[in-house]
Amino acid sequence: RPSIVGLGAILWPIFAYNAETSFPGSAALWPCMGAMLLIATGSNSRSIGSVILSWSPMVFVGKLSYSLYLWHWPVISLVFYQTGAPTPSLGIACVIVSFCLAFLSWKYIEQPIRDRKRVSTRTIAFGSASAMGFATCLGLVIWQFDGFPERVDPTLLAMAESSNYIHDRRDCHAVTPERAKAGDVCVRGASDVPPSFVLVGDSHADAFSPSVFAAANNLGVAGYQYTDAGFIPLPGVWRVDREGTTKADAFISFLEERPSIKTLIVTRYWQHQMTGYTYRHEGNIWVDDDYDGSGTSYNVTATENGLARLASRFPERTIIILDDVPTGGELHVRDQLRRMRFRSLDEMGLAVDEFRAQRETYEPVLMRVAAEFSNVQYVPIFSGMCDDDLCQLFDGETLLFRDGDHLSWEGALRLEPKVSQMLQDVLSVGGN
Repeated sequence: RPSIVGLGAILWPIFAYNAETSFPGSAALWPCMGAMLLIATGSNSRSIGSVILSWSPMVFVGKLSYSLYLWHWPVISLVFYQTGAPTPSLGIACVIVSFCLAFLSWKYIEQPIRDRKRVSTRTIAFGSASAMGFATCLGLVIWQFDGFPERVDPTLLAMAESSNYIHDRRDCHAVTPERAKAGDVCVRGASDVPPSFVLVGDSHADAFSPSVFAAANNLGVAGYQYTDAGFIPLPGVWRVDREGTTKADAFISFLEERPSIKTLIVTRYWQHQMTGYTYRHEGNIWVDDDYDGSGTSYNVTATENGLARLASRFPERTIIILDDVPTGGELHVRDQLRRMRFRSLDEMGLAVDEFRAQRETYEPVLMRVAAEFSNVQYVPIFSGMCDDDLCQLFDGETLLFRDGDHLSWEGALRLEPKVSQMLQDVLSVGGN
């Protein structure tokens, strides 16, 4: 029966699709085909699809559908603005409130407007033009005044500007294969000293870099900074929605051309790498040539394989794998200050249990690789960032994170003593 097939094609994706499903794309074909079949069979009042969709609750939802479409997102956004990601109970409350508002707007706005005895076509045209004009003027005023920033304490507004907390060597970040081939990779640390190590990874490595190169400078050594957004220095591993292994291949060539680099210090957003999910990511998949189609479940395997390839490719070099910082919206000062407008916050930060849960997604894998290869060490530099209860957003008046998963430059420098000890142990150098 076409109508049953149509309903099934629409309902099946609700249960079968998730954040890992590539959409739009071929996955969009099923609901579209289902809708087409329902429309095609809609004139047959005896079809099962018509019977189900003629059921009064379904008809009622259909009547409210446009108003519900307009209302649900402002409601969800307001809740998110105040609380962060809504809990299941708040999500249910959002649905109920959205339905109530949709019913009211349907009854008192949509219905009267559709009644030409009550509202003429001329009135609708004039009202629509006036509303559009008003919205345009309001938007221009808001744009002209830059969103009325005076509504927020200037001190808090400045604190929420993440660019104020980025270190001063951002020119060293975003190393592309072209930059690497041209030798345009920063050497940082002590001056007039040949580089003996490389800090490599993604934007987390870049945010961490002030502590590494401040410690290097004090110890009289220097190293390369090879970082880029989302970069993973793992041969043969790539994210399915990215360009493949080009960046990793360029890094391998960079190392092969510089035998003087004896130590690699590797860090990145490991939770994202291992699971594909974080407070701001959903369903990202990393694969290699042995990918078995298992989605994010394969991320750990791909990562472990890539680390093994890196260790095997350069057995004469020491590879230091670092852990990662705590991450989450609770460590984003902009979000926390925004929530302070609605309620008081005695302490700002991430619950330490959440940080432990994040570490559990990657630490066993990194430790396993370190145990397998004699040239690999795992060093948990960031493990002591939290107290017994909270990973603090502030240390006194110092902001430790510039956003929910990147250290501020001052936050990074708080780790310099631990980094200095690590470099002394690995590079066999002494302090000043």
